Amino acid sequence: MTFKILLAFFCSLQLILKVQAVPSGKSLVFGQEDPDLVEKEINEWDDSQGDNVWEHSGLDEGDIIRPVGRNGLRSKSARWPLGVIPYRVSSDHFTEKELKKIQMVIDEYNTKTCLELRPMIDSDENWIDIVNSYAGCWSSVGMQGGGQILNLQTPMCIRNGTIRHEMLHAIGFEHQQSSSNRDKFLKINWENINDNKKHNFIKYPESRVGNFGLEYDYSSIMHYSGMAFTKNGRPTMEPRKTGVTLIRKNDFSEGDLKKLGVMYKEECDKRIKT
Repeated sequence: MTFKILLAFFCSLQLILKVQAVPSGKSLVFGQEDPDLVEKEINEWDDSQGDNVWEHSGLDEGDIIRPVGRNGLRSKSARWPLGVIPYRVSSDHFTEKELKKIQMVIDEYNTKTCLELRPMIDSDENWIDIVNSYAGCWSSVGMQGGGQILNLQTPMCIRNGTIRHEMLHAIGFEHQQSSSNRDKFLKINWENINDNKKHNFIKYPESRVGNFGLEYDYSSIMHYSGMAFTKNGRPTMEPRKTGVTLIRKNDFSEGDLKKLGVMYKEECDKRIKT
């Protein structure tokens, strides 16, 4: 177990999680905005704002930790072998009620997808550490190697939709609006976006973020809200398709589940055959 602790430590360095003491008592994640400000914004967030709480986590695209030199959704190296995802929840970081919510979402993945999320055991080389050690709701994208952090600041990040969203990042999903073809489906209102947040609206090439042959999914739980990073209370993006609204999502879309099935079909089939 000592080896795994060391492995997790070095993995944290690889993920650029440089920890420093800060007045709020939360640790500082390298690349994150002032954790005091992040913690305050999230604690003061409420449903009436019309955006997602995780959009306030002060990281890349709001809630993503970016390691150096990794690809995203399409990279097979970022997928969990056999579709098996070990996890460890720091039970002393959460109340009993919060732990039940986290477990409910984990159980949902096990019943609605081909994936197998199970508690970490000593022989596991890769796993997700679910903690409340930092400010914000965030994760890295896909398997990183060793232990990787999925942070849920309490109490505001302990929402079913937020937990589902961050778990999908850890499984390998980027944000839907990062797709290379998004401009066919979205009008980005750059004039309404906070000047220091415009980088969150970049597109990635098809080689990095793909839809796996499926249609662009306005209903994806991985889609920004229409008010994401607004500086004036006006929409930062609007759907080009009539009859569609970019509201906050709390549940998987049909497209999310289909994409998971396509993305992990090869790995899940291997597990079933063994």
